[in-house]
Amino acid sequence: MRPTLLALGVLLFASGNVLAQDESAHSFSATGYLVSDYNFRGVSQTEKDPVFQLQGDYAHSSGFYAGIWASPVEFGDELGTDNEVDFYVGYGWSMGESWGADVSVLRYTYYGGNDPGDLEYTEVIGKLTYAETVTLTVGYSNDVFALDDDGLYVSLGFEKDIGRDFTLSASLGNYTFADGLTEPKDNYIDFSVGLSHPLGPFDFSVSYVGTNGAGRDIFGVNADNRLLAVLSYSYPGEE
Repeated sequence: MRPTLLALGVLLFASGNVLAQDESAHSFSATGYLVSDYNFRGVSQTEKDPVFQLQGDYAHSSGFYAGIWASPVEFGDELGTDNEVDFYVGYGWSMGESWGADVSVLRYTYYGGNDPGDLEYTEVIGKLTYAETVTLTVGYSNDVFALDDDGLYVSLGFEKDIGRDFTLSASLGNYTFADGLTEPKDNYIDFSVGLSHPLGPFDFSVSYVGTNGAGRDIFGVNADNRLLAVLSYSYPGEE
């Protein structure tokens, strides 16, 4: 049976209500996102249309975690894909007082439309964080976009509390593909700069995202520079 956003939402939020009070080594959470555009590494996955996204997470005190994330997508009439559902498992650990590391495996899956299974691929992602402020991310797939070729993504991110419950964030990334994979370019740069602030039980963020000229050469108008707004709610929330 193919998962749907509605079914996923019922499952995630029901699980959160039942298990949120578990004070053992296990923890569960569910988050809903209303986004003005599903942005993935500088490129719109919904032709710049707003969508609602859902995420569910399990974490163990040892550092192991697993989760599921879902969003509508729009890749044009030829593919006709309706939804993306991602599954991931990982392990995070600290290295002294300031450093942290994380390694995860993520499976991108797609449903609806014309042969969406042809789009599915797996990526290994490693992260190194300093002082919970600066994060180096490296993602690698030997079948990026299910095109049987290599894709390497490297980004440097920054996040800092600047007072009055405002958080400043920024990132700069480079996505490199095997020769000929995404003609006429084999790599592009993406960026984001944003601010986030709580609104009652919700979190709200606005950012400016996009790519360099190479990104627009590969992905067209979906890689244009643009404003992105996100309103999210998590259960259980912070106390």
